[in-house]
Amino acid sequence: MSGQAARLGFTLAEVLITLGIIGVVAAITMPTLVSNHKKKVYVNQLKKTYSVLNQGFKKYMVNNSCIDSIFDCNFSWNGNDEDFVKPLKESFEILDYESKSGYGKFSKDFANYKISESLNPVNYDTYYGDTSDYVFLLKDGTTILTTDNYIAYHITVDINGKNRPNIVGRDIFEFNLMDNGSVVPYMSLQHLKWLDKLYGVPADQPNFTSLYEQVKEEGCGKYGVNKLPDNASGISGIGSTCADRIIYEGWQMNY
Repeated sequence: MSGQAARLGFTLAEVLITLGIIGVVAAITMPTLVSNHKKKVYVNQLKKTYSVLNQGFKKYMVNNSCIDSIFDCNFSWNGNDEDFVKPLKESFEILDYESKSGYGKFSKDFANYKISESLNPVNYDTYYGDTSDYVFLLKDGTTILTTDNYIAYHITVDINGKNRPNIVGRDIFEFNLMDNGSVVPYMSLQHLKWLDKLYGVPADQPNFTSLYEQVKEEGCGKYGVNKLPDNASGISGIGSTCADRIIYEGWQMNY
């Protein structure tokens, strides 16, 4: 009986081997599982922020009786702080803000952001040519940096504020505000078509829209491929069109 019981059990060596195999499998699979979970969190936060931006600026247009264009309502990052920020506070849950004149209070958090996972941290102001006009901190922790250095009002969002990884294309994304109050991904097809319309570029001539396939690959890797640009040439573009890629691929971070 005791011999039969022994045969039905496991030896210490067998148990240790089994645990070792489980450990190896876990070591192989856990990083992927953790990475995929983080990506889902980033995408969900991005989706929420994208909705907040669009709803907020649409509300701004209604509150300020903007008929055809938000820019008809004296909307300007460069206006008087109080005149500009007060109506924004009625449209967004702004916890705090600072203008360029007060730069350094919490916008200093942008000082060591990374443009790409493969690159060393850079000063974000250097990345944007020191052109930010306002930095807004929302109640949910989202940080919004605005600049008029780009056409159609460039908006950069850090969807989780001070929290890491602080990488463009992971938790930092770029958008543009259109005249109708909608916010679209930077260098998205909507953005480029709007630029063609703004400048009156004929469809049969070289235009912004025709650059879409080129800029989207340079900005966030080839769509449909699990990869970002792996070199530092054209560094200002790396990660810049990732919001468009995520939306284009059905709200998936496939890179």
